[in-house]
Amino acid sequence: MVSGSITNSDGTTDRYGELGKDNYYQTLEYKADGTYIKVAMPSGPTSYGTYTYNNSNQTMKYKLDGDRYYTNATITIHKANKITLFTDWGSVGSMTQYLVKI
Repeated sequence: MVSGSITNSDGTTDRYGELGKDNYYQTLEYKADGTYIKVAMPSGPTSYGTYTYNNSNQTMKYKLDGDRYYTNATITIHKANKITLFTDWGSVGSMTQYLVKI
């Protein structure tokens, strides 16, 4: 994640400004078999379950480890290497992530 924001259930928003060149808050790895892995430095890789991407409407659902429900996300493709990933967590809040392909 290059930058982003998290809106909490109380309406407050935590913003994460863009870091310097080649520095990221986290990396997300989406493998062809549907595995979703998050790497947040310095904790190392964390498996986050599986995902399903629908190319026709650019939405993604991912099932987090240990949970039995899918979380919806909407993807906006700006360029081949730049996307926005918006996740609505319902009553908990929402998250917007600005991602680049590395």
